[in-house]
Amino acid sequence: WPTEPDQNLHFVIEQEFSPANPHHYTTPPIRLSPDSIVLDIGACEGLFAFRILRNGLAKRVVCFEPSERMSNLLIRGTETNGLSDGLTIERCGVGRQSGKARMISGTNPDAGFLEYLPNSDIHSDSVAVMSIDDYCRNNQLALSRNDLIKADAEGADLDVLLGAEEQIRNGAPQLAITTYHIDDHAERMIAWLRDICPAYQLRLKGFSFWTAKPRPVLLQASTL
Repeated sequence: WPTEPDQNLHFVIEQEFSPANPHHYTTPPIRLSPDSIVLDIGACEGLFAFRILRNGLAKRVVCFEPSERMSNLLIRGTETNGLSDGLTIERCGVGRQSGKARMISGTNPDAGFLEYLPNSDIHSDSVAVMSIDDYCRNNQLALSRNDLIKADAEGADLDVLLGAEEQIRNGAPQLAITTYHIDDHAERMIAWLRDICPAYQLRLKGFSFWTAKPRPVLLQASTL
């Protein structure tokens, strides 16, 4: 994905419909309500966002997706599903700081990371990057424990958290963050969250079978 369908397509779709799938973001301790706001970092084609809104699990989803191809699919899917009132699409990446970056990627899930660039540098493949704290500040948004930050950021997942420190300290939003891209991400995320917000109940679930070696799939956090 997004190449021609192969044997992995079922897994991509199933993770949104089966709570038994370790990549399913909204299993306990995550508890959403019709008043929740969800920040969907790495929204891809939008299956997660569409499920959340169609099932009434939140009132609003903000999708962050730097890929032009995926952003176009998000727009198309939003219109097809009649979700324009509840869904916002931001065509940018999310990281520890705002500015410009390139996503350095390879042929497997082990390879991705953000390379931050000086604003003066010109690269044809650079994308805008926004930290969650800056986005919330610019949009007068204060996340609470009723809200959710979901991220599958292709190796930039820890950066997503680091760029949300202010929101996490002040509001303790729920978290569902992938951990399988980098060897030490799960360990570093847990240590950082225990320091920043000790009240979080944490759940680490699943092991990846598609990476060079097994890693935990998903870290969830909630104070509810």
